[in-house]
Amino acid sequence: MILIFIDSIMKTTSIKTIYNAYETFIGQELLVKGRIRSLRDSKTFGFIELNDGSYLKNLQIVFDSALKNFDEICKYTTGSSIEVH
Repeated sequence: MILIFIDSIMKTTSIKTIYNAYETFIGQELLVKGRIRSLRDSKTFGFIELNDGSYLKNLQIVFDSALKNFDEICKYTTGSSIEVH
């Protein structure tokens, strides 16, 4: 489950840092900021390909309909800037 916040006090983790040391982040909460490269959704879940410019590869975010703002997230478009916590 993901939550998307407008403001946060957590330190942002770059996608490059996640790819280079992913084992150190297992079980931890992270804040990632970036732009949506693609978004696919169905009635119960969705996928966001997120990129922050720090790495060539995208980070895949999975979200489900249990989120209060699920319908709002599904309306985001390519290029939208988001924070994922």
